[in-house]
Amino acid sequence: MDNKADHNQAASLSPTSQQKASTSTEDELSKQFEGTSLENSEQQSKTELMEKIINFFKKALKISKKDVKPLEVAKACVGPNANKSSVNKYLEPLHRAEIISKTFFKITKDSQSDPRYNALPEIEEITEKKIKELAAKVNSGSKQEKKSLDQPVVTDNEMSPCKNESAASKIAGPEDTTRSVPTAHAPAYPFSKGTHNQKDVLSSIARAEVSKSVGLIHIDGQPVGTGFRVGEKYLVTCIHVIRNVIKVKPHMLDGQRLTIEFYRITYNQKENELLIFSFQPLIAYFDEEYDFVVLELRSHDAGVPFPPALNFFADVFDSEIHLVGHPGGRQMKEDSIKPRWSPDHDKEIIPYISYLAHWSKSHFPDKRDYYSILLEPPRKIIFHTTFDTGSSGSPGVMIRDNRPCVVVMVRGGTPSCFYENRYPHLPVQDNHKVEYGYAMSDIYHKMLKSTNQNVKDLASEIFGEWI
Repeated sequence: MDNKADHNQAASLSPTSQQKASTSTEDELSKQFEGTSLENSEQQSKTELMEKIINFFKKALKISKKDVKPLEVAKACVGPNANKSSVNKYLEPLHRAEIISKTFFKITKDSQSDPRYNALPEIEEITEKKIKELAAKVNSGSKQEKKSLDQPVVTDNEMSPCKNESAASKIAGPEDTTRSVPTAHAPAYPFSKGTHNQKDVLSSIARAEVSKSVGLIHIDGQPVGTGFRVGEKYLVTCIHVIRNVIKVKPHMLDGQRLTIEFYRITYNQKENELLIFSFQPLIAYFDEEYDFVVLELRSHDAGVPFPPALNFFADVFDSEIHLVGHPGGRQMKEDSIKPRWSPDHDKEIIPYISYLAHWSKSHFPDKRDYYSILLEPPRKIIFHTTFDTGSSGSPGVMIRDNRPCVVVMVRGGTPSCFYENRYPHLPVQDNHKVEYGYAMSDIYHKMLKSTNQNVKDLASEIFGEWI
């Protein structure tokens, strides 16, 4: 997905790379604990030691220290002669409670390094009661669990705010390439269930129905993004997906260069001319603010009817959203996300974005804040997703009254410099990447407020029924 001027700090979704652990100084943190180390952890209660470890990570968060090794925590909180196993049993309850994240970095093809831990913003709100609860969970597992705490298990899940990925979307085919830093989401012992990903069959049926209305957009035969059917003869997507074929902004496009292929569901699927449609040159609706465009499909030469339209829409609310689209410009995929937005979730997202903004300015050479744009108008629905380049324009649906209702359209992600591969030598962990989209209700209400009656009529047609 390409960027436009109004979104110069947020970009399209893209695969990520592996990174080596940061070797920045541990002395700065250790000095802050001088005089408080425990030479013998048995002399201190579990609660007191857990509190010391939590305070250690709070300090790390404030000075943007990341990828902390267990040995660093041990030396600072237990004593200079301590080893990592002294605190590993304390770090696991923090990791499982989503207070710190755990990351593994591959050293060679068949081996991995020790885990690194990174404090999440939630650590600032831990109460004394919570500390006692976490301390009570130390050594609460079986001997097999405790024996395996240092055995790395690499998954694609990540402990970070807003994340709630579906299991199916993490199974990458052989054609997938990624620069993502793998992180552990489940307790590190054999056959761990981790986060339960049971789904209602209804949601699977709903996504299958939605897939019939979603297509892969091409320019000059090359995949560029996703779009979905609405109304009698229309398709909606992001403006930046089709920007290269717009001839007379904002009214005309080169319809001969632009096509959409529906129902591409396998990687090596051969093109079926009966599933490929072109567009009329006149743009039906164009909104730069929401990066939203309505295009009119051209009747198929073979008389094939248009694919079914998505007819049901709803306001976004605090529930799981199912994305259906073409990440990577390949076969159709799905992902389930947990949406967040301002001001409803300010207590959760503002500290998170503030932390990321501070990290951004210290991490990238241009010293820019790539994250505060997420809080700027118009309202953005933010989330974490496995979707990458090619997913712009994907619909996100919620199940309401047993029907799939479109609530959001995927727009892009940030930090934009990462998605644009501006600094390929600087990897970005998954919990530092944030994707977003726009609520269909916001777009709909803006169209209804237009002074142009044609725009109002179009809104009534393409946004069929609100539930």
